Amino acid sequence: MKSQSVAMLVATLVVATSVVGCTSDPEPSTSLPPADVLTVEFAKENATSDFEREALADGEVSHAEYVEANQLWLDCMEQEFPPGGNPSVGVRERSDGLIEYYLTSVSADDQDRFDQWNSTCEVGTTALVATLYNDSVTNPTEEPFEAIIFACLEGKGLIPDGYTVEDFTRDFNSETPVTDPIDPHGPETVKCNDERAPG
Repeated sequence: MKSQSVAMLVATLVVATSVVGCTSDPEPSTSLPPADVLTVEFAKENATSDFEREALADGEVSHAEYVEANQLWLDCMEQEFPPGGNPSVGVRERSDGLIEYYLTSVSADDQDRFDQWNSTCEVGTTALVATLYNDSVTNPTEEPFEAIIFACLEGKGLIPDGYTVEDFTRDFNSETPVTDPIDPHGPETVKCNDERAPG
């Protein structure tokens, strides 16, 4: 949904505003923690809109609040990508109830424009609320991110014999890039992350 790092979803936040709203020009944002370490407490403290504060007040995000967050995001994005225009943006619900975005263009310029507007439009709408809801669906037992990705790769037969989740966690967090026996930040890891959390 939101722009993602190589292997983790990253929610974004700009200087606080009191209500959900979008300016005519997107503004830069600053990073929040990755989705797997974002907590309700942190979200409450960093909410930037009345919508977020109301959605987070009871300590959990309902599906209705999740849908509303995505609609608010879409309303904002449609200022730059009008409905029926070329290109346009939209949202669609997956079979698991999670919502993913799409852009009707493969142009690099359009994608850059999408990313720029997304970094603004997600603030006060999906950055906190949708991220928490996604995680509650895809990781209800609060497993470490590395363990989730490891299990996905293992299920696809991509983990070498003898290579453990501890090995993967070490390599994933290594300051020196690791590619042997597998690349923990490679395209298959990105695919596994995309499958668990749409964006």
